[in-house]
Order: sequence, then structure tokens, then C-alpha cells
Amino acid sequence: MFLEAIKLLTQPPADVVYYLVILFALEAVLGIAIGQARRSGWTTGLRQITLSATALLMGRVVLTIVALLAVLGVPAGVVLASAVTPPLERAIDLISLGVLAWTFVPLLRDRRQLGLGLLVINSVVALVVYAIFAGQWYNTSAAPTAFYSASQQEVVWQVWSLALAALSAGAILLGRAELSGTTLFAFIALALGHVFQMISPLPQSHIAGWVWLAQLTAYPLFAVAVYRQVILAEPYAAPAQAGPPASDTSEPELILEAVRRLSISTDLPLALQQVAAAMAQALAADLVAIGLPSDSVPGTIDLAAIHHPGAAPTPGATFSLSKQPVVNRALERCRPIAVEPDETTPELTDLFGLTGSFVAGPLLVAPLLDEKTVLGVILLGNPRSRRVWSAAETQRARTLTNYVAAALVTARRSKELEQRIEELGHTLRRQELEAAQRRSALETALQRAQTDAQKASIRLAALAQIQKEQAEQHDIDQSWQEKAQQLAQERASLENDQREQQAEVQRLARLQAAVEIQLKDAQRQIAQLKDELQRHAPRLESAATASNNHQHDVVASMTQELRTPMTSITGYIDLLLSESVGILGAMQRQFLQRVKANVERMDGMLVDLIGITAIDAGEMKIEPEPVDVAQIVEEAVMGSAALFREHELSIRIEIAEGLPGIQADRDSLYQIVSHLLSNAALCSPSNSEVIVQAQVQPEMADYLLFGVTDHGGGIAPEDRLRAFHRMYRADHPLIQGLGETGVGLSIAKTLVEAHGGRIWVDSVMNQGSTFTFILPLTSAKIETPA
Repeated sequence: MFLEAIKLLTQPPADVVYYLVILFALEAVLGIAIGQARRSGWTTGLRQITLSATALLMGRVVLTIVALLAVLGVPAGVVLASAVTPPLERAIDLISLGVLAWTFVPLLRDRRQLGLGLLVINSVVALVVYAIFAGQWYNTSAAPTAFYSASQQEVVWQVWSLALAALSAGAILLGRAELSGTTLFAFIALALGHVFQMISPLPQSHIAGWVWLAQLTAYPLFAVAVYRQVILAEPYAAPAQAGPPASDTSEPELILEAVRRLSISTDLPLALQQVAAAMAQALAADLVAIGLPSDSVPGTIDLAAIHHPGAAPTPGATFSLSKQPVVNRALERCRPIAVEPDETTPELTDLFGLTGSFVAGPLLVAPLLDEKTVLGVILLGNPRSRRVWSAAETQRARTLTNYVAAALVTARRSKELEQRIEELGHTLRRQELEAAQRRSALETALQRAQTDAQKASIRLAALAQIQKEQAEQHDIDQSWQEKAQQLAQERASLENDQREQQAEVQRLARLQAAVEIQLKDAQRQIAQLKDELQRHAPRLESAATASNNHQHDVVASMTQELRTPMTSITGYIDLLLSESVGILGAMQRQFLQRVKANVERMDGMLVDLIGITAIDAGEMKIEPEPVDVAQIVEEAVMGSAALFREHELSIRIEIAEGLPGIQADRDSLYQIVSHLLSNAALCSPSNSEVIVQAQVQPEMADYLLFGVTDHGGGIAPEDRLRAFHRMYRADHPLIQGLGETGVGLSIAKTLVEAHGGRIWVDSVMNQGSTFTFILPLTSAKIETPA
């Protein structure tokens, strides 16, 4: 079957497919190498791949031209297909195999002189052998029964090629180089092709059909290997640097120097470009971009500096934070975020495209912050090396971005100070000019005033003497009149005060007499009530005790009777949900889950009824024991799962690490947390979140603090003190923002206070409420309520 397939492949027009596939694979290798060199610069590895692809392509072009000439019958009288092509094809295949080994075998690629020497020797010897074999075969091919696949020359070529392919595969396998699996498989395919060509050649054929089939398999694999090595991994040497050698300055000094220039530079874009280059060298990043918030469009980042060697970034590139969730999340959380290669999204591809990269890769987004103020963002990407950012590199990037942020703040403040100084200078010069003008005007006015003053001084002197004499006489008369009026006012005020005091004394005397009469009547009534209470006290106490005991027994009996059918209902619901008696539809399952949630809620209400009856009868017992707080919270959350699913709520548990155990009654603590969760679930809107917290605060080291936060809209301040009253909502208007409709919160309050703790509620209108309670870590304060 394989021989028939190979025979079909080597006959026209199927043989054209062979030539086209080989040519396409070699052109792909050449295109990948040249394209990568244009993006990132020429490297030793890229030059080697380009030379190899060119040599292989030239060999295949020669074979293609000879095959076309054989079809056209040029030159006339020469049978190219049988007399010239067979040895030429074997020689070109052998030389091509040597070129592939020189390119893809790590031992020959890393040791350049050894690899080049073996390549030259193999090529020269192959050409010499071809020259000898070509002349011999040209004379032998005239016989009609002579076929090259059955000749001795064919054996020499195949053994030689097999040895070269096998040695190349063995060298790759022993070297264990990264990304070498594809090339190893390709060389193995070539070796197998030469083996089968020796064992089972095509009868009466000049074509090495098995070798053709192996090359159709191997050459596309070599193209894939080049793509993986050049585009994804780039294992070859770094681009040759033009110009003077790099400075010996260490990476920290480069960063500090760039940051120093940024803090004092007047050319901000140039300083940011220097910082980007320094960070790329310090963190070994393929590209670094620094973005600053846009002054014209809110919510937009302008890429002020992009360092991407060998690329052509988009000038004046900008992007919206609403379209880049990764960058927006890093700015909101105020910490660096690393994006793994498998997290690549179209948004990240667009972001890398702004920096001049055609492919996306691992990305590190580091925000520039001044405390909590966002100054900008630094993007560090590895689209070529595909190197993932480690935790240590992320921390180092965070440290460097803090330096850059500090320098950026300093630069901005320096610029603001310079602008302020310039504005103050303009203001000062303007004020000096205005002051000079006013001073000139004042001097002129002063001169005129001095002249007028001299003229008026003589007249004033005469008038002053006259006025002085008149004023002395007037002051004496006015002083006596003011004293007389003041004395009259004081006398009238004293007389009025005396009359008011006398009236107040008379009123207090009458009030004292009335109070004494009422006090005597009250004392007499108290004495009568005491006597009557002593006569009836034993009978009232016995009647109250009997009534409470009878009420407790009746409630307990009825509760047990009600829980019996509810247990049966729950069992049948679980049986239906497990689909043991038939498959359920999605809506049927949803309805059954709601029924189960309501049955569990009724069971909880019956438990509350028993608890409140026990509290009223004074039979509630608190038995403290060591309790694992985290386990109790998890059990309470699991018990409320059905209620939360019914209301489409999510729950988040925040339990501090290293939380100490407490001495408490396990069942009571479970009831407290369950009641608070039930209240939060009943008052929270759908698709919201309920938060459960447990921690020990430093200011209350002897107490454990619990909290349950909901988003029920908040409780009004006038209703918060009544939130824990029993049955308050049954007798009064509903409390907005409260989920409980019965006695759950009242029982929770009683159980918390029985443990020596305290419970309260904090609420923000239109946002939600937090029910908080504290319990002592030890049982010293636990007491059983009477």
C-alpha cells in the first residue's frame, strides 16, 4: 500500500506537489528569519538560519529547473530524467542534510568552527563523489534495464545520508536542548526515509520515493522549529551592537541616574525615555512603556515614553482605561499585576500593538503612585522572550516604580514651583510698577497738602484756643448730668429685684405645703400596697410558675409534632433532588430547592420558638467548652446555603489567621451566627454579597469580635435600638433594612449577653448594615440566664 502511494507521489502531476511543498517550507523559514531580523535586529542565529534557508532553496531551485527542462526535452538528445537528475538529486539531498545539521544540531550550532568545518567537508566530498558518479551513470543509463534505485551508487548515497541523519538525531537527543523535539522528529523521519529507501526501493524507478515522503514530513517541521525558536524563544545570540561598547555602569546606577535626571529635567519626554531604557536593562524586559493620565480626555492614558528596540511604536499612542481592564485593575488596587501568557486577550494584543509589537506576551503592569494618587503606569512586556514575570521581579519592579514615582512627583512639583515663581515674579513686577505710580501721585498730593496745611495751621491755632475754653466748660456740665441719670437707673433696678424675690418666696412656701400633703398621702398608700402584696404574693408566684411551665410544655409538644411531618417533607425533597426516582428539569429543581429552603426556614423558626420559650421559662443552659470559631462559622454558612441560593446571594468569609479558640457554648454560638446570616439574607437584594468577619482587635485583646455585613439599604437611627426587641415588627410598623420578622435577633442578643458579650448594629442609609457582637475569649464571664 505504501509503495503504491509513493509511486503515485513520484509520477506527474503529483510530483509537482512535492516540489511546491519543499519550496514553500524553505520560503517560510527564510521569511521568518528576515522578518524577525527587521523587527529586532540581525543576530548570529538569524544570519545562520538565513544562509541555510538560502542554500537549501538554491539547491531545490536547481532541481526544479532540471525537472522542468526534462519535461520540455531541453537540451535535445539528453535524457535528463534518467541520465543527469538521479545522481544530482542524491548529491543535493546529502548537501542539504549537512546544512540542516549545521543549522539545527546544538553541538554544531554552538561550536561554530566545528560545525562550519564539517559542513564544508561534507559538501566538498559530496560534490567530488557526485562528479565521479555522474560520469559513470551517464554511460550506464543508456541501458534500458538500468534504474538508479537499484544501483550501487544509490546504496552509497543512502548509507551516507542515513549516517548523517542518525548522527544529527543522536546529537540532538544527547544535547537535550530546549525546543528541540520538533527537529529531533524531523531528523528521525529523514533517517527512516533513507532506511526504507535501501530496504524497499521503488522498482524500475530513478526516484528515491521514500526519501521524498520523508522530506515532505521533515521540511515543514523544520519551518515550525524555526518559528518556535526565533519568534517564541529566541535562543540565539543578542543583536550585534553598533557603535561604541556599552558602559560599565551597573544597573542600580543606571536607574538612579535616570531617576535623578527625571527629577531635575525640564524635558519630561526625554527623561521618561531614559527611565524606560534603564528599567528595560535592569529588569531584562523586551519593552517598557510609561503612560501618564491624559490632561484633555479623562480616563485615558498617554504613552509618553516607549522603549522597544527594533520596533516602530505608534507615535502619540493612547488607550482608554475602560478598554484595558488589567491596567485599570492595577491602578485601582495600587499594586503591580502580572499577566501570564495564557491570559492573553484581544485587549492585551491591542496594548502590545501600541508599543510596536505584533504579538502579545507576559505583561507586568506597575502603577506609579504618590500615596493613593495615580501618577501614571509602567508597562513591562516580554513578547519575544515569552519570559514570565516572577514574584521577585514583580517586587523589584515595584521598588523601581516607587523611585520613578518619587522622581516624577519631584519633577512636577519643581515645575509647579517654577511656574509659581514665574507668576509671582510677574505679579511682583506689576505691583512694583503700580507702587511707583502711586508713590509719584502721593508725593505730588503730599506737596499740595503741605502747602495747604501751612496756610490752615495759623487759622487752626486761633480756633483751637477758643474751642479748648468752650470744651472745658461743657465737659463739667455733662459729667454731672450722666452721674445723676446712672444713680436713678440703679435705684429702680434694685427696687424691682426686691419685689420679685418677695413673690418667689411666697410661691415656694405654698408649693412646700402642697408637697408635704401629697407626700403623706403617698406614704399611706405605699404602706397599704405592701400589706396587700404580702398577703397575695405566695398565690401569685405559684400561679405564674404553673402558667409558664404549662405554656412551655404546650409549645414544646406542639413544636415536636410540627417537626415530625417537616422531617418527612425534607426527606422526600432530598430524594427528588438526587433524581433517584426520575430526572428533574431545571425549573423543577429550582422549585424544589425553594421548597426545601422554606422548610428549613420553618424548622429554624420552630427552633427559635423552643429557644424563646426556654428563655422565658428560665431553662436555657449555657455549657462552655473549647470551640473552633472557623468551624462554627463554616457550619453556619453551610446551614444557610439553601436560603442564600434562594435569594441569589454570595457570601464572603474573612477570618483572621491564627484566631484563638474561645470558651463558649457550641450550639449557642451556632445559633447566634445563623440568626445573623438569616437576617442578612432576608434583607439583602439579589446578586449582592454578605460578608462574615471574625478577628481579635488589639484594643480589645480579651474579646473575639464577629461581624455580619449586608446590603439591605440601612436601618434608620430611630429604629436601631428596637432592632433586637422581641416581636417588635408584629405590633408596630416594619423596620426598613431589617430582614428578621420574628425573634431571631432577640434570641441572638440573649445568647450573646448570656456569654458575657455585647451585640449592636451599625448602619449607613442606602448602603447596608453591620451586626457586630463580641464574646470573651474565656468563660469567666459566662452565666446562665435566670
